[in-house]
This record gives sequence, structure tokens and C-alpha cells, in this order.
Amino acid sequence: MASSEPFSLEGIDRIPDPVAHVAAGTAPGSATPPAEPSPTRADRQRLARVLVVAAVAWVVAVVAGCGVRPDLGRPAVLGLLAALGLTLALGVGLVLRPRARGLPAGVRVVQHALWVVPAIFIAGALATGVGAGDEPLAWTSMRGCLVLSNLMALGPLAAAALLLRRSFLAAAGWRGAAVGALAGLAGTLGVHAHCPCAEIGHLLAAHGPPIAVGAVLGGLFGLARGRV
Repeated sequence: MASSEPFSLEGIDRIPDPVAHVAAGTAPGSATPPAEPSPTRADRQRLARVLVVAAVAWVVAVVAGCGVRPDLGRPAVLGLLAALGLTLALGVGLVLRPRARGLPAGVRVVQHALWVVPAIFIAGALATGVGAGDEPLAWTSMRGCLVLSNLMALGPLAAAALLLRRSFLAAAGWRGAAVGALAGLAGTLGVHAHCPCAEIGHLLAAHGPPIAVGAVLGGLFGLARGRV
């Protein structure tokens, strides 16, 4: 019997709930917490300092073990080493230093780094190198420096991979490639401190490739591990 009151709620409990099956069901998926705790800002700063020191020590140790070039004090040699070192320091700051409100560098800055870094090396090699000698450029004269320069770049690459894992919120491939190019530049700088050959062809073909190799490896790492 219906209630005589126009706004009575009598009998409302007998109305079937149209979404009862939704409440009784299970969620389609559940969030999986990370397997390891995220480091605090202080933890990341301490880790960054340790890894930077380790990366520099790696390059220095390989150079010391293989020997420093005898003409290290020549202005052309010191000039190119200084230009590469300054490019490396500024590049790391521009690409990795947080901006306002902790946001990362813009994608355009990261993309420009991928051509500016090799361009500075090429310009320095052309400005300080000499023409080809009597012997043509050959694999036998290149392979030692290619192996050594990429070996030197491994330390900075490994340090960057440990520090920047799960750090890229966007454009992970571009950011990883830029960091990899800078790590490769560290190998280029190191091998230039060791190898006394000043021929432009040798500088470009044997000292410069770690920049490209580092960019490729860094880009792959960014895509695979930069965001997860």
C-alpha cells in the first residue's frame, strides 16, 4: 500500500540496485607497487656525486694506464681538450639540471645537444688538426683508438645508466641519446689525451665515433629503462 505522504521513502529498500553487480565484482587490474623504494632527493645527490667521481676516475685511469701523449702541452692539444671538457660540463648541466619547479630540460634543448656536441668536436678537430700524411687512413691505424675511446666511454655510460634509470618523464629516447652522446664525448676527450696523431681524418674517424655510439646506446636505454 503506497504511503499517503508525497515524499515518503517507504519501500525504497525493495528497489533493486542497478549497479550491485559492479560493486560485487573485482577491479579489472590492480596497481603493482615498485619492487624497490624510490630514492630521496638527498640519496640521488649522493649517488650522483659518487658516480661522477667514478666516471672521471675511470677515464683518467684508462688514460694513465695507456699513457699520456708526449705533446700534451702543445696549445692546439690543450685547446681542443679544454673545448671538449667545457662542452661536456655545460652539456651535462643543460641536459640534466632541473628547471623551475623541478621540471626537466625542454625537449628542444635535448635535441639540439645531439648535433651541437658532435659539431663542436668536428670544428675543434678541423681547427687543430693537420692534413693527411704520407700514409692513407686505414683500419690498422684506427682500430686501436676506436677500441680505446669506446672503452673509456663505457664508464660514463654505465654511471649515467645507474643514475638515470626511471628518471625520464617524457621524451625518454631523446634524453637518453643526449646523455649517451655526452658520455661518448668523455671517451673522445680521453683518447685525445692519449693519442698523439693530429691528422684530421684520424681525429674524425677514430676519436669521434664514441659520440655517435653513445647516442645510440643512450637512446636505446632511455626507451627501455628511462621511464620504468
